[in-house]
This record gives sequence, C-alpha cells and structure tokens, in this order.
Amino acid sequence: MRDNPLSAMQLIIPVTFFFATATCMNNGTYPFPNGPDFITEPAEQEPVADPKQTLKETAINQEPSAVIHVQSFQQWGDSKNEVPVNGNKSPMERINETSESSLEFPNMNRERRLEESKTTEMEEKNVVITENQTDKSEQTPDKGANLENNQEGKSSAPKCSDTWPQCTDPRNAIEEVPRELSRFTINLYKKLSSHEENSNIVISPVSVALGLAQIMLGSSGKTRENLLNILFGGLREPQCVHAAIQNLTASQSFLTANNIFYSKDFSLKEIFTNQSERFYGTKGTQLQKDKKNSLSQINKWVSENTKNMIKNLFKELPDFQLMLINVIYYQGKWVNRFEPKQTKKDAFHVTPSSKVQVYMMNNHKYPLQSIRDTYLDAHVARLPLSDNCSLIIFLPLSHTKDALRTVESHLTEEIVYLLMTQLEEKAPRATAISLPKLKLDSDFGLSETLSALGLYDLFETPDFCALSDSPELAITDVRHRAILDVREDGAKAAAATSVTVGRTMSLFSANRPFLYILADDIKKIPIVIGRVADPSKN
Repeated sequence: MRDNPLSAMQLIIPVTFFFATATCMNNGTYPFPNGPDFITEPAEQEPVADPKQTLKETAINQEPSAVIHVQSFQQWGDSKNEVPVNGNKSPMERINETSESSLEFPNMNRERRLEESKTTEMEEKNVVITENQTDKSEQTPDKGANLENNQEGKSSAPKCSDTWPQCTDPRNAIEEVPRELSRFTINLYKKLSSHEENSNIVISPVSVALGLAQIMLGSSGKTRENLLNILFGGLREPQCVHAAIQNLTASQSFLTANNIFYSKDFSLKEIFTNQSERFYGTKGTQLQKDKKNSLSQINKWVSENTKNMIKNLFKELPDFQLMLINVIYYQGKWVNRFEPKQTKKDAFHVTPSSKVQVYMMNNHKYPLQSIRDTYLDAHVARLPLSDNCSLIIFLPLSHTKDALRTVESHLTEEIVYLLMTQLEEKAPRATAISLPKLKLDSDFGLSETLSALGLYDLFETPDFCALSDSPELAITDVRHRAILDVREDGAKAAAATSVTVGRTMSLFSANRPFLYILADDIKKIPIVIGRVADPSKN
C-alpha cells in the first residue's frame, strides 16, 4: 500500500532543529526523581477495538514537514477545560456517558492536583539531627538538591544530568503519552491559527513534539523540566516518556524517521548518541566542511524519507552546529472511495459573500458516520482510511464569517477524544457527500509560537549540557513544512459497507471553510490538524 503512487492521502513532516551558540549552565539534575510536581490520578484503561475494515478503498496521501531551530523556552500555562458541553455537561461527563468505564485525562482538574501536590510536599518533612545529637528540627526537603552530595546536612551544586533516568514500567506512560500529544496538538494549533486568520493550514504538532522530545534527551535542569511540563505535563512517570514514544512510533498507522546532522568541528556526547539511537533510531551524521555537499546530503535524506514529496527542503543551509530532523509519513487509501468521474467543479463559499470554483469530489451514497455537536456548533464527520486512520471534518453549522473561529476556539483535547470515540460507535448512514480535492502546502516558522506556549528558554539560555560539551548551545529557529494531498483515486472497491438508509438522504457538503484532523484511530492521536479556508489557493 505504501508504495502505491495513487494513494488518496499523503502526509510528510520533517522537523529540523538548528543549534547555535548559547551558554550551557551545566547545573541541572533530573527535576522529577519521583515523578512530576503534581499528582495525577490513575486513569482507568478502556480497550479500543480495531475499527471495522472494508475492502472498498480510495487513496489519501498526506505529507508534512517541519524545520526547527531551537533557542528559547518557558513554562506552559495551565489549561482550564471547564466550559460546559451540550448544556451543563462537561467534556468529562460526556466521556463517562460514552462507555461504562470512566476515562480520565491527566490534565483534567490540574489546579486541584497542583494544590494536592503542594499539601503533600508540606507534609513530607525530614528530621535532621544536629551535631550535639540533642536538638531536632524539621526541615522541608530541597527538591533541587543532589541527595548523594548532601551528607551531614551540607548541600552542593547539582551536576549536569546527562543520563536519562531508568524506566522500569512504561505501561502508564504508554497510555498517557497519546493524550498529552493531543493536548499539545490543540494548544499549538490554537496559538498558530490565531495569527493565520483566513488562510489554509496544515501542521503536525506531533512531529514537532517528537523532535523536541529527542532534544530533551540532551537537556538538563530547568530546560528538561520545562520541556517535560509543556509537552508531557500529565505523565505520572515522566522518566518513561521516551519508552512510550518508542512504542508509539512502532505503530503501523504512520511511519517516522529521525536523523541528527552536525558540523565537522562539533561533537556530541556519547551518552546522548547512545540514548538517541535506542529511543529514536539514530546516532547522527557528521557533515563535511563542504557546505554544498552537506546541503545535498541533507536534502537527499529528507527526500528519501518523504517518498520524494519534499525534494529540496533547503535551498541553502543556514549557519548551524547541529540540525535534528524528524519526519512523519503517511500514505493511505479511502475505505469508501470517491469515483473520479463524479468529481466536478462547484462553488466553495470562502465567505458568506464570496465564492470560488474548485473541484469537488462526490459520493452520493457514502456510508458516513457523523454527529451534530451543539457546543462546537459543527457537523462532525468521520471518513475512514486504511491502516486504522481517519479524516475527521469539523464543518460549522453556521454560515457566518466567524463560524470556523468559533469551532476552533471551543476545541479541546477532551472533546476531540470524545468525538473520535463516539464517531467510531456511530452507525453509518447513506449520505450524499461533497469534499474539495486538495493539495495544501504550509511552511511556518514556529519559534515565536513555541515561545508563546512557554518554550522561550530554548531560544535564550537553555541547558543542553547533556547534549554536548560545547559551552554555548541554543536553538536558533524552528521551521515546519507540511504537505496535504487529498484526491479521489485509489484501489478498486471489492466489498460494500452496510449503511442505514432513511426515508430522506442525508447531506454533507464541505463547501465552506472547515477544520480537519487526520487521526490515528487506535492511539486516538491527531497526526495532522489544519484548516481549509480557500481550496483554490493550493
């Protein structure tokens, strides 16, 4: 399937981190020796069955890419998800109604857990015996102290924590990491889309997060702590994050590739390269001083790992000491195909008062799973793809100018998870569906967006002493490129999907701006998220 050039959707995402000069503070120990600074109540595990597969297929190809230059960082603000959904019901109440088992998200009631954590820390006190063995005093433990060097009540400056703490049981992290990635996806998209009004967007925050996670192996002190909090703040066992990512990227739904390119006069710590190879499959590639050959080498690697969708990621190389690239690739087929002969030009209403003519794919009896969500004020539909993925479309019910912005502002990771679960359980109904044929290409600089989310330290004074002995190292830029290619062609249908046919045929026409998510149905992760504002601007 992955070699079929006629797939209907392709996804490619290279993320590139460029490191330049910045002071390495060399003062960090692992921030969470016993887990994060807040308590996460254990979530009940709910088994997710594989979605039913049919032999009717039409292809979808989607390929995003990202380039990241690292230099700044900051702590992520706490998200508040207390907006009622469907009346007075919160997203969590809706989830509990969906199945018998209660699904709990690590980031729900975060403020309450933070307060509980503070209370717990106040109660945990050490008894310190003075030299005369007569006076006893209670003292709150110093979380930042290196316990091995604190003999006889003396403290010493913590050393660089260049070895990632051992993970003994990654099962909790394997369950929680997809939800944390979903949270990061929604937050990054909201921040980016607020500055990209009325434009097409295709982005894979998961690719960005995977690149940052690999960089986290080389971080220490506050830099490591902040990366953990912002990317995976709800994990009960943050030391298991890389093992959980390793499990995630072994998924058959999408392919990933990683590489580290570094200059001739730059060296990486052996402990970092060994851990990078273990969790992310690469020890790195040292470049020669010839800039032209280095450019060719990097572009060739990107092209090979994006199935030639991105042949020249760079026209010229910026000055850098180290470049980390993460690529996500997905190529799939529609489970229920669109016939090319049914594709016709039709109106797409960019605004209530303006429209453009674009090619619209049509299927007059599509077995559609859809929900009308009153809180989002949107008609949400699921179009299944091969390899346990699906394209989820959020079509505003209102035809006003700001209708899509309303949907985007109300979106949360809990709502996305809930809708994905409900849509899979929804009986398909024969629907006349119309969807624009797309090829979108986005190229974003993400440094300011990531800084606004709390990662500004990466660009200013990060601690990468676990990455290299170089005294000064920081991320200088983060770039993300993504390509989304959606078309109707694909494998021939060999079987039909059962549908519920009512007295009147349902209609789903994506002929106005909408939000979309390419999702992994098993892990419940948005691999790609974006907006179609004007399909004529490809």
